[in-house]
Amino acid sequence: SGRYLAYVMYSEEDEKYALAVCDLADGSSAVYDDELRIKLVAVNDEGTVLYDEIDTTDYSTVVAMNLCAADLSKRLMIAYDVTDAVYDAKNQNAAFIKNDSLYICNVSSFVIDKYESIISDREHILVNEEVLGFADNILDEALLYITDAGLWIYEDGYSGAAVSGVDMSAQI
Repeated sequence: SGRYLAYVMYSEEDEKYALAVCDLADGSSAVYDDELRIKLVAVNDEGTVLYDEIDTTDYSTVVAMNLCAADLSKRLMIAYDVTDAVYDAKNQNAAFIKNDSLYICNVSSFVIDKYESIISDREHILVNEEVLGFADNILDEALLYITDAGLWIYEDGYSGAAVSGVDMSAQI
């Protein structure tokens, strides 16, 4: 909606990252310091920011990645040790791949307000296994992902094969 702004800052002196979340309507903001690298995933219309905390070696090799959420009042972890994440705006879901499995987690204000530091695994819904990655979906009308069997679509709580013979090198 343009009401909320999120950006990442880095202090070379402290070697720390920070996530800033701002409400442009009332001028309020919050800043969260972090030892790990931060990569923004999405900002939703309620002001919730999804982001990855990335642990790297000295040569920028990714060791681990955690999916987190933050708003003006708190931040919390959605899932640890994920390989990729996207936001399903239509359903207010974080979608992430962990151990080659695709999970969906609702990140509405109701769910986020229930937890203090980490969203329970009970909120993670398994969608499919042996998932290779996400396919870009510029229309954001459904979640597209790729397995060895091809391109799959997840929409309205159901997952099904869309096109066979599609791999991660395909542009859709």
